[in-house]
Amino acid sequence: MINQVTDKLLQKYLKGNCTPEEIQDVHNWYDSLGNEPDEAPSTIEQNLIKSRLLNGIKTKIEAKKTIIVQPKVFRSRNYRPISRFLTAAAAIFLMVFGFFFIFKWESKPANIRKEIIIVSNLTNLIQKRVLPDSTIVWLYPNSTIKYPKKFAGRLRLLKMDGEVFYDVKPDHKHPFVIYGGGVVTRVLGTSFFIKAIKDLPTEVCVLTGEVSVRIPDVEKTEVFLLPKQKAVLSKNEPHLLKRDEKQISVPRIWGKKSISFENTAMPDILKALNTQFQINIHTSDANILLYTLNADFTNQSLPEILEMLGKSLNVTYEINGNNIILKKTTNQLIIKPKSFANE
Repeated sequence: MINQVTDKLLQKYLKGNCTPEEIQDVHNWYDSLGNEPDEAPSTIEQNLIKSRLLNGIKTKIEAKKTIIVQPKVFRSRNYRPISRFLTAAAAIFLMVFGFFFIFKWESKPANIRKEIIIVSNLTNLIQKRVLPDSTIVWLYPNSTIKYPKKFAGRLRLLKMDGEVFYDVKPDHKHPFVIYGGGVVTRVLGTSFFIKAIKDLPTEVCVLTGEVSVRIPDVEKTEVFLLPKQKAVLSKNEPHLLKRDEKQISVPRIWGKKSISFENTAMPDILKALNTQFQINIHTSDANILLYTLNADFTNQSLPEILEMLGKSLNVTYEINGNNIILKKTTNQLIIKPKSFANE
């Protein structure tokens, strides 16, 4: 939660008299303005906003000083410096927020636009999507992600609904931040699974690396997860539960396996995959069972293997819980690019 920034603290900040903690409070307060992911200003815009804010604050403080150092103009038995100070402080804060929102909402040239990509998986498959930074995401059925056409600024921001597995491209200078299911998940480069379905508990399960999970605007809720740990957010209570491997298992289909086949019949291939990933893969098409296969799957997850099988055998699949059905049909992602003016 952002500490309250007072007029006195802003004056200290402008004079360069703040402690490191106070400087951080001012920066956190500024960064919290308009922090909705889809509407976050670019770095250039942020610098311009900050410049306008500070210039405006300086102007208002100088005006206030002029009033205070000329008491003869305001002589009166009812003169109360404290009231004038509070009035000036209120004016400063109104002006600060006014500058921010005027800048944020003022009309922009038509060529200054931010394009948001919306990907919705309305199929019965787990669908793969490569993001602008080469991060790979796998969307379960009835899942949606929203992200900019090009990541810009300090953070790589994304919104989601449903169930999504992430294999994030490492970039220590630009953390990957996901909003979904009432939590904020922050990583530098790792693989993990998020389940964010309406009216169900939100789950963040880590396969590799380290992940930070917190509840927005609630103090002391951040938890750090290591491989084979997960955080669970109940819809009824605003706190995160951390669980380890003894209590949970990361979805097994995302574990990396190495398996090879040489002139192997399809029924034996399905049996081997079911054993490796502890899942039930079968087919309703007898013709698929007639295939034989030569393949070497090294360090691959089940969705990656199914993707390669689909390309080589012209098959696809439907997933329903722990059951996967192979068949001779294909479906596609629905991708909706949208252009939004930075209004």
